[in-house]
This record gives sequence, structure tokens and C-alpha cells, in this order.
Amino acid sequence: MDLLWGEFRPVPEAQLVTHLDREEIAIGGLTFQALDTPGHASHHFAYLLEGICFCGDIGGVRMSGARHLRLPMPPPEFHPGKWRKSLQLIRQYPISHMLPTHFGIFSDVDWHLDAIEQAMDDVEKWMEEYMPQELPPDLLKAEFVRWEAERSRADNIEADYQSVYQTANPVDISLLGTQRYWKKHRSNNSS
Repeated sequence: MDLLWGEFRPVPEAQLVTHLDREEIAIGGLTFQALDTPGHASHHFAYLLEGICFCGDIGGVRMSGARHLRLPMPPPEFHPGKWRKSLQLIRQYPISHMLPTHFGIFSDVDWHLDAIEQAMDDVEKWMEEYMPQELPPDLLKAEFVRWEAERSRADNIEADYQSVYQTANPVDISLLGTQRYWKKHRSNNSS
């Protein structure tokens, strides 16, 4: 965290406000609309302002100048089904720009949302192939790293630029999130 964002300090409790889905929030002369968008995390919200979607991590990890997107899938709340519903909600609004937490402003909104959904399809296929095998942790990680590298190469992402994605969205964390999701929701065929 220090490498990416510096020191984390607590916000004074008196300055914390809990929002509701689709609530309007006035800040200065601006009015934002809060959207409850779970999938990356159960507490995740996106915020709309005049066609701009401050989508946070539900918008994936994408570097400026690249048409490649990765999903931040941390434990304990990664849930593809909820993420897909959140994307459906976002698509209901006229959005001209997506601003994910990681790292830019993107005007190709349809491509961006489609890329998130494609990444979700890809990771679900990966889970269906590898999770039932119950591989040892080091082999499972190697397969996940290989899979992410293949996705990067397919999008013409250079090897050195792949390391930037790795720093912003560590493979270990996303792998732990997929494993927890699989064990909690898929291994017993629950939803």
C-alpha cells in the first residue's frame, strides 16, 4: 500500500457518511448519484456526475493508453454474479466517461464495460477448469500467472508493462479471491 498510495490514515468518524443506492449527494454546487455496485466488494459504490461514472474497482484495472483490463478480485467478497448485476445497473445510465480507481479516464465506455464482462467470462472459465483439480497452491498460482500473461499477450501488452498491472493488481490477491469464491459459492453448486 505504501508503494502505491502512501501512508493510510483513518478518517475521523464524524466525517463518515453512509449512502443508499441511487441517493443523490450534493457537494458544493454538484450533485452526484450513488449506485450500490457489489461484486468486487459487498460495500462498493460507484458515483455518477453529469455522464461521468466514478466506477472505482468495479471498473477493473486499466492503464491509460492500453486496451487491456484486469479484474481486481480480492477476498472475501469477489462475486462474479453480483459484479455482472452492477454492470447492468451502470449500463442503464448515459455515461460518457469511466473513471476506475486504477488508473485513468476512459471515453470508450462500451468497450470498457464489454471488456469487464469478457474478463469475467474468462475468469469463470479459468475457475471451472482449474479449481476442481485441487492443485497444490504453487501450481495453481503458476496456472493463474500463465493465464493472466496469455490474456496480456492477446491484447499486445508488453512484458514490462505487464509488471505495472501486477503492481496495481497483484496476482496473489486475485487468486485468493477466486479460490474463496469457488469454495464458498461454486464447489457445492451453491449460488
